[in-house]
Amino acid sequence: HKEVRDAVFKEHAKQLQALFNGRITVGKSNTAFDYGVYLNATPLKNDKAPVKLRVDLVGSAGEAKKIAEESAAYLDTPEVRWVLAVMPGLEDRLRRAIAIERLENDEEYRRVATERTRAEAARLQAEADELRRNAAADVERAFQGGTLYWAGNGLALESANGARAGRGSQAAPSKTKVEEALRDRISAHYYRFAEGDRTFNPANVEKLFTVAAADRAGLDADV
Repeated sequence: HKEVRDAVFKEHAKQLQALFNGRITVGKSNTAFDYGVYLNATPLKNDKAPVKLRVDLVGSAGEAKKIAEESAAYLDTPEVRWVLAVMPGLEDRLRRAIAIERLENDEEYRRVATERTRAEAARLQAEADELRRNAAADVERAFQGGTLYWAGNGLALESANGARAGRGSQAAPSKTKVEEALRDRISAHYYRFAEGDRTFNPANVEKLFTVAAADRAGLDADV
C-alpha cells in the first residue's frame, strides 16, 4: 500500500535527518565538508556533494547481500552505505494509525456522528497517537543498528548496551561509527586535503605582519 510505504519512508527520513545534517568536520583544522544524505536513493540533503551517506531499508537478506557485494566491488566509490532492516510490526502500526486518522476526515462519518461515536473516535485517536509514538521508537531503534559498508569494509553496528536499545537510549555508538566512515571517504576523495590540514594557531597570524617578507621562508609550515 503506497500510503503505508510513504509513511515508513517519512519516519525513517525524519530520524535520519535528525542524526545527520549533511555536514561534518575533518582533520586537525576541523574543516567542514558537506556530504549527501540519501534514503533509498532519494536525496534528502546536499544532492550535489560528491561524498554520500546512503541509508538503504531492506526487507530481505538478499537485498542486504547485494549491497555488500556492490560495496566490495567498487572500493573507490565516495559513499558510505548503511543497511537497515525495517523493524517488525512497523508497517502494521502505521497502517492502523492511518486508518484511524482517515476516519476524522470522512464526510459520511461526520454527517452521522453522535456524541457516542465522537467519544469512540477520540479513544481511537489516542490509540493512533500511541501507534505513531511506537512507530517512531521502532525507527529510532533501527538507527542504532544495521550494517555499514564503505571501501570494501563491513561493520555491524550495535547500540551502547550491545543490543537493540529502547526509546530514549543513546545512538552515539552507531552515529560515531558512521561519522568515522564518512571521514574516511572524505579524506580519500579530497586526497590533497591532508597536505594542508593544520591546527589553527592565532599567533601565526601575527608573524605574517612582524616577520619581513624575505625571512618568511624559514617560518613554521603551519603559518
